[in-house]
Amino acid sequence: MREFTRGKGLIVNSPKDSVRIAFQLGAIDNDRVYLEMIDTRNLLVHAYDIDYAEEIYKLLPDYSTAMNKAIAKLKQLI
Repeated sequence: MREFTRGKGLIVNSPKDSVRIAFQLGAIDNDRVYLEMIDTRNLLVHAYDIDYAEEIYKLLPDYSTAMNKAIAKLKQLI
């Protein structure tokens, strides 16, 4: 998404900026799930609790579906 938004001549300063701008440009349908992915990743890298890791593991199918949709949409737009 960062490369897509930069390709449009826009300045992006963070992964969340990339998501918000990609959403505004119609490259993704639901910015909430991508912002949640970023937050989850940021929390998970510092988590050492197996229960928390298992909770995140359950979210992966939804995250994978969202990413596959974004990839397909970005391929159409490029």
